[in-house]
Amino acid sequence: MPHRTLLIKRPLSSFSQEEREALVRALNRVDALGNLWARGFEVYPPDLSPKFAHNFRYFRSEISFDNGVAKPRRWLARVHAIFDVGVGSGKRPEALVIDLVKGVLRLRGIIKGRAIVISLTDGEVKYIRSRLSENAKPKLANAWTDGEYLYIAIVFEREVEPIQPSGYTLVIDVNSWRHGIAYAIINKNGRIAEFSS
Repeated sequence: MPHRTLLIKRPLSSFSQEEREALVRALNRVDALGNLWARGFEVYPPDLSPKFAHNFRYFRSEISFDNGVAKPRRWLARVHAIFDVGVGSGKRPEALVIDLVKGVLRLRGIIKGRAIVISLTDGEVKYIRSRLSENAKPKLANAWTDGEYLYIAIVFEREVEPIQPSGYTLVIDVNSWRHGIAYAIINKNGRIAEFSS
């Protein structure tokens, strides 16, 4: 399944002090827990809101050792918070809701009792609409801070039809000992229809 990602970057100074402090505290906490978890420790987010704790469980299930996170070679792994994403009104259960009618993102679970609202630019709205028109669905979102900015990366996923061969197969040999680079077109009967080196 092909994936495409929209990266949203906002200065932390554009948020209220309460939102800024909550974002930095929660996302840095999840980064630290994610680094411990990726190294094999059993971790729980006891000091985070219930919604954020739910999303940390989602985060652990989405990126597991079976899905390609092995013990990192470096001491710190680059593992950021992962949120489930929905498109629609503010009444959806997901932690990150894309509201295209109002042109905003709603990030829940960072501040108890309310969402942090992030306005989308016209270009971001156009990008999201374009992905949705391709029948792509938002699969997940990563969020992190670097001290100056909040980053949210929304991953869109869509199913595609497998390409059916037309009856001919192209074979390329890049490291051919005698010919350098060679190619051949094989017909549906398994015979070489064309060869070049």
